[in-house]
Amino acid sequence: MKLGLLGALTLLAVICSACTDRAPTALGIRASQTSTATVTVTTVSPNNAPQDTTIDSHVYGSGFDRGSKAQWAQNGVSSPDVKTNSTQYVSATELIANITIASTAAAGSYDVAVTTSKGIKGIGSELFIISTRPVATVAVSPISANIAASSSLEFTAITYDKAGKVLTGRFVSWASSDVSVATVSASGLVTGVAPGNATIIATSEGVSGTAAVIVSAIPTGTLAFTTLSVGSLHTCALTSAGAAYCWGYNANGQLGNGSTADSPAPVAVAGNLSFSAISPGYWATCGIATGSAAYCWGQNVSGLFGDGTSNNSLTPVPAGSGLSVAALTQGDQHTCALNGAGSPYCWGWNHYGQLGNGSTTDSPVPLAVSGGLTFSTVTSSGPADHNCGLTGSGAAYCWGLNSAGQIGGPTSALCKLPLSKTATVACALDPVAVAGGLNFVSISVGYAHTCGVTAGGAAYCWGDNSVGELGDGTTTNRASPVAVAGGLTFSAISAGTRFSCGLATSGAVYCWGENTHGQLGDGTNVARANPTAVSGGVSFSLVKAGSHHACGISTTATAYCWGANLHSQLGDGATADSNSPVKVAYQP
Repeated sequence: MKLGLLGALTLLAVICSACTDRAPTALGIRASQTSTATVTVTTVSPNNAPQDTTIDSHVYGSGFDRGSKAQWAQNGVSSPDVKTNSTQYVSATELIANITIASTAAAGSYDVAVTTSKGIKGIGSELFIISTRPVATVAVSPISANIAASSSLEFTAITYDKAGKVLTGRFVSWASSDVSVATVSASGLVTGVAPGNATIIATSEGVSGTAAVIVSAIPTGTLAFTTLSVGSLHTCALTSAGAAYCWGYNANGQLGNGSTADSPAPVAVAGNLSFSAISPGYWATCGIATGSAAYCWGQNVSGLFGDGTSNNSLTPVPAGSGLSVAALTQGDQHTCALNGAGSPYCWGWNHYGQLGNGSTTDSPVPLAVSGGLTFSTVTSSGPADHNCGLTGSGAAYCWGLNSAGQIGGPTSALCKLPLSKTATVACALDPVAVAGGLNFVSISVGYAHTCGVTAGGAAYCWGDNSVGELGDGTTTNRASPVAVAGGLTFSAISAGTRFSCGLATSGAVYCWGENTHGQLGDGTNVARANPTAVSGGVSFSLVKAGSHHACGISTTATAYCWGANLHSQLGDGATADSNSPVKVAYQP
């Protein structure tokens, strides 16, 4: 230890035992010198120096005043691992520095520099050994899960000391009590193997925590789908004969089977109707039946059935007030459709101009979208408050909410926020041309972003990019189309809630953006700002993204889903999320 102007050399070691939490006795040589012209730091003695915690360190010396501050450094370099939070003046010969010692701090000689209120500096050093606090508890999350065979769910483990404080940087090993039922990777990824029960064990420093896993068999059968569509919390699909099946959340009757109970596997929509298209949203589901007639079921919030009423239905009822429809899409509390000539109509909630008729007035019956445009396709999604359409030449137009640039072109209108009397947000009351002059063969609307694919297979996205859902390698919002990174060639793209998925021409699916529930399907829960391949090696012919889950149909006509599954929206007979594709029940 350097004693500064005292000229004496003393080595002080304060050792923090891994076996006790008792603070060692403060040691130090107090200087008798009280010069105010020079600050002398003779010794510094931490009361305690365990890993990854905050402690008080006593700094001794002379010449201190009430404005003195202490700053730690190691080998003369300011140390980010020992941060000074505050410095308390005790006397001209003692300060108390409150410091945070990070888990990455290394044992060794740490200098402490004291600067007085007048800028006078002094430096002393202290050798202390940073040792770890022993692990007392390991908590595994989730504590229990019901997963389907072949699905994967990421488990996490948090280590605590005996005082209940989190310990970071501790090694955790994973094990399964029965690998014939469920396996677990070195990172905590649990995969169902076969029906049964297993205990997942996380161990750190000889201390273990456990979680219970029930693995359920996915019901088998011969049910085959030719197309599917993903809503906010439920999923629907059609067979080759046009029979509709839905699964997942059903509190509002959006599964159409006459009940309000969630279903963990596909159930037939009542009515024996044959559908050519189906569009699940959040509150309801709508479809096009034989004869170009629109039907809806679920909750008729804001008049999204378009039948002129506010009547709900647990089974399909005629919708759209008799409008003959060739295409139909459902957004958040509103619906849009194209008639046989490609003219767009919308109905329902219109607070942000979602109906595209120049107003913000709701309508329980179809109203023509202004501008005289004709489209080949129109699209929205369950959580979205904007819509987009493509002309026959591939020009894109969007209307509705433009809070993050999701319209893709300049807008001048302002719409009031529903819960505020004065706050406004950008919106488009009429269709606006997407900037950039690009022509698209397909387009998809997500919660607050939009994506499209050109004839050459290039993917572009625009709008909100807070978690990388535009796929351009950044988290910067874009008010006009930006190319998706990676140079991949896509045949289709689907935008969800803060994530997107694209179907490559090779049949591989790539996703990017938020991944909290495993909706990217890459076997992790890590967000991605660039396209990442969905795991499993399945070749797909179709992919659709929803709020926090995605589904696709393989080239062998088998439906798979991945992501959030709290309401059984994956259709695998279970309720646990899966960060890799899992087969939908009753598939061949």
